Amino acid sequence: MFARSSRAKGRCDGCGFTRLLSSLREEVVDGRKTGARKCAECFDPDHPLHKRGRKIFDDPQNLRDPRPDADRIASTSLFGWAPIGNQRTCLTMGQGTLTITVSED
Repeated sequence: MFARSSRAKGRCDGCGFTRLLSSLREEVVDGRKTGARKCAECFDPDHPLHKRGRKIFDDPQNLRDPRPDADRIASTSLFGWAPIGNQRTCLTMGQGTLTITVSED
């Protein structure tokens, strides 16, 4: 059994200053406690990259039953891109060609 007090003091292992023992937090590196106790200014939480391989993340990239694109021209064009002035520019990619249509409003 240990003595408890709200006014107990402890030394921060990071900066070395005396702080309230209840305000010091235990340092964790790679999911393991190191035994070091640090104040709020010196405390660094355990980095998420240390937890690689412990959690399984599902990130599907493909579709189960894809359908062909019905409107190829609309899906492969960039509409509304106006690099110079107030021109309306439409880029369309065809079969190995690139068509640029410029119209002014």
